[in-house]
Formats: sequence, C-alpha cells, structure tokens
Amino acid sequence: MAERAVEVVVTTPDEDTALRIGREAVKAGLCACSQVSGPVTSVFVWKGELREEREWRLTMKTMQRLADRLEVLILEMHPYEVPEVIVRELAALSKDYLDWMKAGLLP
Repeated sequence: MAERAVEVVVTTPDEDTALRIGREAVKAGLCACSQVSGPVTSVFVWKGELREEREWRLTMKTMQRLADRLEVLILEMHPYEVPEVIVRELAALSKDYLDWMKAGLLP
C-alpha cells in the first residue's frame, strides 16, 4: 500500500502561536513544511455562546503515518481547550514534491 500524503490544518489565536507550532513541527521532522495564513474570521458556538474571533490558519504537509504524532505536538503546544485539528488526504502531488516531503520527515 502506498504511503498517503496529508495536510494538517489548525487554527490559532495569533500568528506567533501558528509560527511557533509550525517551526517546532518542521524541526521535529513531523511535517515537511508549514504555512501560516491569516487573519481569518471564525464564527462558532463555544459553551453556548455565539463567538466571532480573528484567528490564523496553520497548514502542515506530512504523511499519514506521522499525523497522530503531529497532533500530539499540536495539542501540547496549543493554548485552546479544544483546538481544531483537521487531517485531509492529498489526492495528488507531483512526484518531485512528494520525494522532497519524504526526505525531510522522520523515517
């Protein structure tokens, strides 16, 4: 079975938090790259109250086999009580990009 590439998406309360988590994930070999974008506006219900918050989005490229370990790192570093952690399979990547990703990840 072929290894599956995934991207892990997380929202954070500020750019510094997103950068800190993204840097640590790359340094640890849990993702090949991290990208920070924002701000974005999130509208949601939290503890019965409608909220509207400015957040930053962190997207990390990795392989499925590392997604659980990456989530552990995110949960350890994230200030939210219940952070958003979404893992999406990447249906198609160029061979060169996939090879580059794998070269920077933990074996």
